[in-house]
Amino acid sequence: KRKRSGGVRPLVCFKPLTSQRAARTITSKFHKLSHALEQTRMQNDKEEKTRLEKELDDLGGREMYQNASILLTDLNKSSSKWVFQNLTRMKRRPTKNMPKLR
Repeated sequence: KRKRSGGVRPLVCFKPLTSQRAARTITSKFHKLSHALEQTRMQNDKEEKTRLEKELDDLGGREMYQNASILLTDLNKSSSKWVFQNLTRMKRRPTKNMPKLR
C-alpha cells in the first residue's frame, strides 16, 4: 500500500448548517477552544496545543465557524435595532457632534 504524506489532509465535507441551535453550539465551542488555544500558546504547552487544534479541526475549523456566524446573523438582523433602542433609552447613543461608538 502507498503511504500518505504527512502534510496532506483528506477532504472533509460538512453538511450545510440550517439549525440555529447547532450554529450557536459551534460558535460557542469555537470561541472557547480559540481562547484556550491562545492560553496554551502563552504557556508553550505543545501537547495541549495539538489537542485543541485537533478539536478545532474536528469542529470544522474557521470555515464552519464563519458559516454558523453568517446563519445566526442572517436570522437575527433585528438585534441592532434592539441595541440602539436600549442605547437611546439609557441616553448613551451618540448625537451628531459626538464621536462614533467603538
